[in-house]
Amino acid sequence: MRVALDAKVDWVTFDGADGGIGITPIAYLEAQVLRAVQLLKKHERHVPDILMAEGFINETQIIKAIAMSNFGNDPFVEGVVMARSPLTVVMKATYYMELYEDKKLPKMFIELYGDALRRSSSLGRA
Repeated sequence: MRVALDAKVDWVTFDGADGGIGITPIAYLEAQVLRAVQLLKKHERHVPDILMAEGFINETQIIKAIAMSNFGNDPFVEGVVMARSPLTVVMKATYYMELYEDKKLPKMFIELYGDALRRSSSLGRA
């Protein structure tokens, strides 16, 4: 945070990557960041917009991260950065499209979802 203040940046991303221990310490990290923000506000220092990253997989978690940072005024956490969850969806979809095109969809997949390709007209496809 000190480097960000000295550089007068507009926003800072704090990433709570799990580091291989099997848990995502994002809540603990956010608590520490918010403590630093409170100290900066107390000393009337500029606080850059804060973005949190890592471990977010759904909308509820995003709302919680932002709501946790609201101490009566505007929230300090302005947004959440996501990569792993959306990328996993895209990669799995690509993989299953390849299986579909090669006519190699697993039997269990076909039983659950069928084997007919349906395209959404909302995506501009017929």
